[in-house]
Amino acid sequence: MNLGDVRTEFVKLSGREDLINSDDSDNGADFFINSGQKFLDRRIDFRKSTGRIFKPLSINGWYVSFERCRSIDKVWANDSEERWEIKRKDLYWLHNQFPEIVSSTDSGNAKYWAPANLRGVDITNVNGIGTLFNYVMPEGNQEDLDGIVILPPTDTALTIEVWGKFYSPKLRNDNDVSYWSTRAEDTLILAALYRLEIFYRNTEGAKDWLAAIDLDLMDIDKDTVHEDNVNVDTLEG
Repeated sequence: MNLGDVRTEFVKLSGREDLINSDDSDNGADFFINSGQKFLDRRIDFRKSTGRIFKPLSINGWYVSFERCRSIDKVWANDSEERWEIKRKDLYWLHNQFPEIVSSTDSGNAKYWAPANLRGVDITNVNGIGTLFNYVMPEGNQEDLDGIVILPPTDTALTIEVWGKFYSPKLRNDNDVSYWSTRAEDTLILAALYRLEIFYRNTEGAKDWLAAIDLDLMDIDKDTVHEDNVNVDTLEG
């Protein structure tokens, strides 16, 4: 199913025809569908939970930012000749090891990374590390951004490879799809119905939907565990 199909079934099962327009376009339904999808992402780890993104890092660069990240597992650096894993360190450790402002810190081979503290309330110099690498957010304070600090500043252009757990892509247009809409569309619809009940404070109704969701997720989890065990047996055998 794509978003348009999910929306049609969601409205049919909920009886909330007010959540679509006369041409079946969104009039609030997509909010509950995306809320349900994010709930499912948080509820269980499955084969599509883990992903990676690639971000360019220019010469003298020392941070990258990205969206929809739940947690970071590891970071690799790629240049034109090789690829290596960057070691994770605590932000305070980096602060003690690199006490100068970034513009005065010698560039070199990227060695360490730490999650960045990206908050719009931290209005600091983009080149300063005296406040633990906070930097001025883009105009509009995009609080949905996550990021990492990479030190020392790189002396060559790199592609940074971030492995971690990410939220599913937001469903915006009628033809948009995600893992949940194509592989577990019934569960996504249940989750959207659950979020609808939550927002309208129908406790009993929410409990019923949640029970149905967890039964579906139990089967998905079984598949994930089986796949993980097969991989372990194969590697160790």
